[in-house]
Amino acid sequence: MASLASSASAAHETEQEVPIEFQDTNLVIYSDGTVQRTPWSPAQLATACPSPSDPDQVATKDIVLNPQHGTMLRLFLPPSPSSGLPVLLYFHGGGFMNFVTALHPLNAYLTRLAAHCAALVVSVDYRLAPEHPLPAAYEDCFEALLWLEKQAEMAASGDSRCEAWLADHADFSRCILIGDSAGGTIVHYVGMQALGHGSWVSDQEQKRLKHVTLTGMLLCHPFFSCGRDEKQIHDERRRKLLRYLNVTIDSPLVDPLSSSSPPLAAVHLPPSIVFVAGQDMLKHCGIAYHDGLLKAGKESKLSCREEEEHVFHILKPNSPHIQPFLDEVRDFIHPNLSRN
Repeated sequence: MASLASSASAAHETEQEVPIEFQDTNLVIYSDGTVQRTPWSPAQLATACPSPSDPDQVATKDIVLNPQHGTMLRLFLPPSPSSGLPVLLYFHGGGFMNFVTALHPLNAYLTRLAAHCAALVVSVDYRLAPEHPLPAAYEDCFEALLWLEKQAEMAASGDSRCEAWLADHADFSRCILIGDSAGGTIVHYVGMQALGHGSWVSDQEQKRLKHVTLTGMLLCHPFFSCGRDEKQIHDERRRKLLRYLNVTIDSPLVDPLSSSSPPLAAVHLPPSIVFVAGQDMLKHCGIAYHDGLLKAGKESKLSCREEEEHVFHILKPNSPHIQPFLDEVRDFIHPNLSRN
């Protein structure tokens, strides 16, 4: 991950074995609350390549976002980049608890996304729960948006400190928030915070965008608690996850339609697409969010791949449904680009 747990990440040693309460890839949580994270092996991670030998390849570059928090950004620059590329600020999934951009499936997906959509992708590796429960992920991802704002300000003034890829290629007037699963959830909360209607108190709250314009939000299989059914309410894994995030099922930090959440009607949200998958247990959460946007008078489109499962576009790179999905994302980003 972007960072490892501190002393809790060491091997769990007790005189009497403590039962495992939760386990997912490299993360283990024991019943006594101890968290163990196994570092990703080099074979699991794609190394950044800022100068690929093949000009038809996507270039990638890693940047430190916040050294105190251990947060990182990975930039994806499409082949033969022109000036005026839209910027996709991307948030990965993993239940707010796992994964990092450099993992091969995620890196491959974002490489494909940047090339297919002719966009500059900026992916955020944020702090993870349970060591850093919500709203830590929201704060880090909003900090990434403020980093883009600072880059845009420097680019506008000709400041040479601006990140070169952004100075040469980014169109800051076309910034789209995009995320998968928990990252889709982050899209909503970062968008709301940027527009002055955040669900958490933050030192960043008073900062507003002046040089970056949010033109869209793409929420792919978002992890919300709205639209839940009885099966989801009583799902033990889901209940544990909410506990690790330090939220309740109706918290405004996971339910954007709760009575304690900022009303959507009062916020000038940009157009959205909410992607859902027919075989995904989170499908009804995405549908409920889309319906909530429409009820609030917002522009939103619901896109469903009925045959597919959760985040298929990352986990099933050979799925025949990925191309239509990418085309839909591209057409949303470039609405005025003619197709022959």
